[in-house]
Amino acid sequence: MAVNTSNKCVPKADYVRVDKNPHIFQIGNKKYAHPDYVANLLSVTRRTLNRWTQDRKGPPKIIIGQRALYDLDKLVRWLEGNEINPLPQLRSTK
Repeated sequence: MAVNTSNKCVPKADYVRVDKNPHIFQIGNKKYAHPDYVANLLSVTRRTLNRWTQDRKGPPKIIIGQRALYDLDKLVRWLEGNEINPLPQLRSTK
């Protein structure tokens, strides 16, 4: 199916839901997640995700039309980049 925009025929993006999960989409060979899924995964609200985006500290997202989606590969890299390693424990001098 194609969408007509300004007398140009632009192919409509084909996407499929992955594993019958309504919050995971596959476009080409990439998997994307709905903001509700990401918010639930991170134990935050969608409002917090939006605030993080405004503050440029949240996971990267892509806007397709009016739909925001999160690339799952980039989400994993963002999580890895935000890891905090514990400090080594000090030995007691007893």
